[in-house]
Amino acid sequence: MIADVERLPIRGRDERVAVLLNANARSVTESLRRELENFIPPEDVFYSRTLDDAQGIARTVIDRGYRTVLTGGGDGTFVGYVNCILEEAARGVRRSGAAGSAALRLAPAPGSRSPPRSPRSSPGATCATTSR
Repeated sequence: MIADVERLPIRGRDERVAVLLNANARSVTESLRRELENFIPPEDVFYSRTLDDAQGIARTVIDRGYRTVLTGGGDGTFVGYVNCILEEAARGVRRSGAAGSAALRLAPAPGSRSPPRSPRSSPGATCATTSR
C-alpha cells in the first residue's frame, strides 16, 4: 500500500536528482542499492564512507549543478552533507568571485510544527558523515 508515501512534484525530464547515501549506515543495504538502480541513474547516486568522500561528493553536486539533493543514512548524514555542500559552494564563490551562486532552502517536514534550523546550529554539525 502506497498511502504513506508522499509524492514529490514531477520535475522536467532533463532535471537530475542527486542521491547522497552514507555507505556506513545500517539502512544503506545492498538491497536498497539494487532498488535505487530501478529509479536513479547510477551517475546520480553517491556513497560516502569517509569525510574525504563526502567533501568530494559535495564538490561534484556543486559542479554538476544539481537542484534537488536527497540524503539517506540518518540525521548526521543529512547535516554532514548540507555542511559539505555549503562549504564547497562558499569555496566556489571565493574562487570565482560570483556572489550567490549557490543557495540552500530547508523546509520542515510535512506536519512538523517547528521551523527549519540552520544545519550549523544542529549538534555535531560538521562536514562529515557518521554511522549510527
